[in-house]
Amino acid sequence: MELTLEEGVRLVGIAREALDLYLRTGQVKRPDVSGRLMEPRGVFCTLKSYPGEELRGCTGLPYAEKPLSEATVAATLSSANDPRFPPLQLGELPSVTIEVSVLTNPEEVQVRRREDYASAVEPGKNGLILRYGLHTGLFLPQVWETIPDPEEFLGALCHKAGLADREAWKDEGATLYRFRAQVFCERQPGGEVEEET
Repeated sequence: MELTLEEGVRLVGIAREALDLYLRTGQVKRPDVSGRLMEPRGVFCTLKSYPGEELRGCTGLPYAEKPLSEATVAATLSSANDPRFPPLQLGELPSVTIEVSVLTNPEEVQVRRREDYASAVEPGKNGLILRYGLHTGLFLPQVWETIPDPEEFLGALCHKAGLADREAWKDEGATLYRFRAQVFCERQPGGEVEEET
């Protein structure tokens, strides 16, 4: 079930408050919420530099393991410590925008042959999770903006999963899952929140 814009605004606010408190004091506080924000959902938090929109951190919880508000806090603090970047510092907070992506439950993509994965996904709409043995890679639907070709997208997903072969998605050992995301983002740091369509 989709969230309202008001609920999305609240989630982004929860993320910013959690980040501010954590960077100032090292503390983590459970959000005081009710209703759908208490329902377990998967969620990702993306931090971007402003202006410029350069990625500063992006991590999350793909499965509905925690109440949405708590999962948002966990994803946000994890994004601030994304191992691909130096840990976020308090002084950076005024120049970072926050984007919260609320996920549907991932479902396995059913195909007769693995080669059919490329035609079974919807570019721009599906986020994808690739599993291959102990390897896992995930791309949010927003990644289609930079990799619009399905085969290239799946190849990059193999690379993200740590697989040397970018065509490993065609192997019998590969399983693909798809999900959708409802995305709420700040236009500028701490500013108005809008829903991306």
